[in-house]
Amino acid sequence: MGSLPPPPAYSPRDPHPRNAHRSPFPTLLSIQAGSRAPVPYLEESISAFARNQPLQGESCSLKSNRNNSSINVSLGQPLYEAVYQRDPETVGILLQNYADTNYCPSGSKPALTKAVSNHDTGIVRMLLEEGNPNLEAHPSGGKTALYTAVVDGSADLVQLLLRYGASPNFQPSGGQPAIYKAYSNGSREILWMLLKCESISIDATPPGGSTTLYQAAEKEDGEAVRAILSAGATVDTKPPGGVSPMHRAAVRGDLATTDMLLQRGAKVDVTPPEGTTALWHATKKCNAEMVRLLLKYGADVNAKPPGGQTVLTRAVKSDKSKDRAILNMLLEAQRIRGLV
Repeated sequence: MGSLPPPPAYSPRDPHPRNAHRSPFPTLLSIQAGSRAPVPYLEESISAFARNQPLQGESCSLKSNRNNSSINVSLGQPLYEAVYQRDPETVGILLQNYADTNYCPSGSKPALTKAVSNHDTGIVRMLLEEGNPNLEAHPSGGKTALYTAVVDGSADLVQLLLRYGASPNFQPSGGQPAIYKAYSNGSREILWMLLKCESISIDATPPGGSTTLYQAAEKEDGEAVRAILSAGATVDTKPPGGVSPMHRAAVRGDLATTDMLLQRGAKVDVTPPEGTTALWHATKKCNAEMVRLLLKYGADVNAKPPGGQTVLTRAVKSDKSKDRAILNMLLEAQRIRGLV
């Protein structure tokens, strides 16, 4: 079996100039002969990256060092096997010899996605720095490397992949968008990273489902609602046959989230199919603070469900135990607006 000439100990392609004085990489022949000399910088770079904190607001500006014209296709399969075997030393050798990072057996995960699913941060970093992997590659019905990292809650890998330009908008067939997945998994750090991507599809939903904003409002998660709105979410987007985030928050009695959504332009009198307004529900529940807030934003005091009673009539039935405070607020709003 022939062999490729060993790479020099240090070349301009080596992103670690501190290694110029160190021992050279082991050659392919030395690997075959069983000599597995250590590669000093690998362990150091892996541990150094693991210590890094997320770079807040940093743009996705990193690029691979590789020129596509130098790809060695014949080394793609050995590289894939080295990634599969979780062997960073051999991965490093093969990448130094320009192995094709996009070789992938039919129906299998690409090498980059495999390394991500194994949580092999060092190998992922080598593939990105010294290779030129297709960041959006995925098997039929499968996931990209970034989506895999989101699902696994691997914040360091999400950060790294985003910095190399991975799309935050991949959504598996019939599945959830990455941002929705991050939120539903409780991965706060990953959610913040995705929200900072200018290209994020903030209003993406699972098939027939709701937005991430709606989910945050449903859970009375004011911090997430504020962050998602700041990233440009559409305030009144609602699931098919459902209600808006504001309506849901108001019906649940979440004053802070309701106020936040109304400040961002949510429609105060929006109703679900065959339903009625948030003010009607607040009146029924004798929630005086919510009634006051909704009236502040112009809620209709005469709204009613199909075939039902108006807000004012509902107040007469519900407010006896509260000295008619809600009824008085509704009548005052009606008077100020010239409705009587």
